[in-house]
Amino acid sequence: FAKRISKSAVGVRREAAMLSRMLACTVAVGVLSWSGLAVRHNIGAAALLSNATLPSAAGNALLSLRVAARCISAGSEGHAPASVADACGSDSFFVARPTPTSATVGVADGVRHWPLSWEVDPGAFARGLMERCQQVAEGTPVGFAAPPPMLDMIQSYASRWSAEPKRLLARGFQQLWRQPGGPPIGSSTATLASLDRGSGELRVANLGGSGAYVFRGSTGDPTLSTRPQLFGFAEPLRLMVAPPGFGSGGTAVSRADEYTTTVQEGDVVVLYTDGVRDNLEEKEMQAVMSVLRRSPPETIAEHLVELARARSVGQAETPYSIAARAAGERHVGGKVDDITVVVARVERST
Repeated sequence: FAKRISKSAVGVRREAAMLSRMLACTVAVGVLSWSGLAVRHNIGAAALLSNATLPSAAGNALLSLRVAARCISAGSEGHAPASVADACGSDSFFVARPTPTSATVGVADGVRHWPLSWEVDPGAFARGLMERCQQVAEGTPVGFAAPPPMLDMIQSYASRWSAEPKRLLARGFQQLWRQPGGPPIGSSTATLASLDRGSGELRVANLGGSGAYVFRGSTGDPTLSTRPQLFGFAEPLRLMVAPPGFGSGGTAVSRADEYTTTVQEGDVVVLYTDGVRDNLEEKEMQAVMSVLRRSPPETIAEHLVELARARSVGQAETPYSIAARAAGERHVGGKVDDITVVVARVERST
């Protein structure tokens, strides 16, 4: 009897090890499908889902997120805001498929301050970081196909990461370092938000100059606002993979600020990169939300991107020009930059 118990325990350990190896595998290209939707995956595939409600992962889940993402790269005047992460210049974002207990979104801003001779693509680093964070939040590498019983086990495992965005960011950054061929050289800010679908608790992790707002759906008033993390003027804290000989550089994930609030049905979560923060004051964001808070998320996202773009090329005073003056620099008007917004409305699952 003792031998049978021992053999059974060995079998469980082997199955656990097999599951761990399956979770660790990497699939570069595949097919991601759920709720009758199948899309060919690439780095921006999550954006193709950005106009739909994230599907319920459990029949008794109370809350879900209806998400829209819009972005525009610096200098692309006259172009409509895009919904694909590849079109965001040095910015990126992700919209993760929810687990039974949480739904997670994120934005990143690749930092451009690298010598031109190094030929660093800051957008590649930001996209890679967001892709890895999405995979961790979903519990499977993109394109991984599993039978329903195993998928339930994997999603249960993923819930431990996605419920804690700071921990998820650390894991995603770790996976970026471990990817085949090595990580891309570069650096990026990051903001992740995760909704507990049962309790309504929303947790945010913010590192650097991107950020998040939460607006009450009934009034448009802000109930949460993150603060930028800066070394100095226009110098955000950032995650980094440095070239050989450059030193470690970068900021530890442990320095990310954490925020927690409880959301209600109808509340609106807005994640943004510094192309928004540098050009729009909080009172302008609040004015938009007071009018558009019941509009579709894609309408809100497009309006915020267009407003930030208009401010970036205008001569009116902006948060960036005020900060420049405080730092002893002369700057008039806005700051032309990549602009990315992810808007998520809290809804009840159907």
